Amino acid sequence: MRGRRIDRTDMKKNDRLNDTFSKLLPIVLLLLGISLLGGGLGILTTQAGFQKTDAVITEIASAPYTLNGREKSASTAYVSYTLDGVSHTSELGGVRKGYVQGATVAVLVDPALPENAVLPKTAEGVVRTAMGSAFLLAGVVLFVPLLRAVFSAEAKKREELYVDSDAVEEHKA
Repeated sequence: MRGRRIDRTDMKKNDRLNDTFSKLLPIVLLLLGISLLGGGLGILTTQAGFQKTDAVITEIASAPYTLNGREKSASTAYVSYTLDGVSHTSELGGVRKGYVQGATVAVLVDPALPENAVLPKTAEGVVRTAMGSAFLLAGVVLFVPLLRAVFSAEAKKREELYVDSDAVEEHKA
């Protein structure tokens, strides 16, 4: 059985594909890193001024919905808590399974809007920030040689133009 013979046009196509991939990968990594880093820092800074307090789940309501032809259920927990001596109730949308009525959960409350409590997302913020930093670093590491290649090619062109202009000047003399 004979293998497929690779001709020069196939090799050129493969080289162009590899060249395109090597130029796009750093850009994709940089954009992904910036996005994740921004999202993670956004979560962390948004919750930075919030006060942590304990809340009691007073009710859990589930509403069915269909997603891609599958029946799903979205749960909302209603909690009550005290902040600065004042009682508040709030709705926590998108709670996961495992929350039960009467249980105590930690919530973060914005002092400017004490009737709005949220579940802490510190771990999510830290993970997004770490992943964003890693992707950003990888993008920079891959992008720097690409920039060096571009600038060295430009410098080489300028040098060739300079040398050619010197040759023209010598030829005129």
